[in-house]
Amino acid sequence: MNTEFINEFVTMIVSNPQMALFLSVFIVGWLLKEHSSLNNQLIPWALSIVGVVLGLLLIELSLSGGITGLIMAYIMMAFYDKIKGTIEVFFLKE
Repeated sequence: MNTEFINEFVTMIVSNPQMALFLSVFIVGWLLKEHSSLNNQLIPWALSIVGVVLGLLLIELSLSGGITGLIMAYIMMAFYDKIKGTIEVFFLKE
């Protein structure tokens, strides 16, 4: 991979807490879905809690940060299958 692209990507994530929250919630959700024995019905609850906590830590330590994290978690749950399919097509070619 191009190291310049990786450097720009990391810089974008570090400078934008919403992007860091988005990727963090996606990674946690993916790990819970694909690599844990947690019941699928509990994953939305776990992601909601993770989203609120990360929103408070990354965005703002207030109600606004918690709500932002919760909304981001719900967005990730809604688009998980679409994003997962795209990643598999473009990055995990066999």
